[in-house]
Amino acid sequence: YMVILYSVINPIKDLSIAFFGWHGKYTSNNITVDRNRMAVGLKYVGPFTVRAEYGVSEGHKISDYTAPGVLNPGTSDKADAWYAMAAVPVTKDKKLKLQGKWDVYRDGKTWTKAKRIYVAGAEYYFTKNFKLQGNYSFTSDRSTALDSHYNALDLQLYWRW
Repeated sequence: YMVILYSVINPIKDLSIAFFGWHGKYTSNNITVDRNRMAVGLKYVGPFTVRAEYGVSEGHKISDYTAPGVLNPGTSDKADAWYAMAAVPVTKDKKLKLQGKWDVYRDGKTWTKAKRIYVAGAEYYFTKNFKLQGNYSFTSDRSTALDSHYNALDLQLYWRW
């Protein structure tokens, strides 16, 4: 069984606030886990853009099990995540925008397993449906014993029709 609730309100022009909830069970590879998730988010698109979301989860992941009924030691049935981003036009025609984003996922709702991503980027709109976007990302990942700090550059050409 599963119950999903999703609601969006628009208290003022250009501002949306959304609520999401999911209660139920999920089965894969003969493993069934409880899933209880809630999230709240907001989006403002006006002279500038701001988006943010916070989500919380209770219930193990399928990957927390080595076999049906066999839970890996040290796993947690709790997690949370959030992000916040802003984009600001820097030219009068609003074709060039600068962006920043902070993204966090915490398995076990603890900072000792937090994965944080910091992004700085820019996008240029050639037309309404055609843009070039570039981002620099710095990641700090405490959930791994491997190299926990790394950088990425990506360049994307976006075309929608």
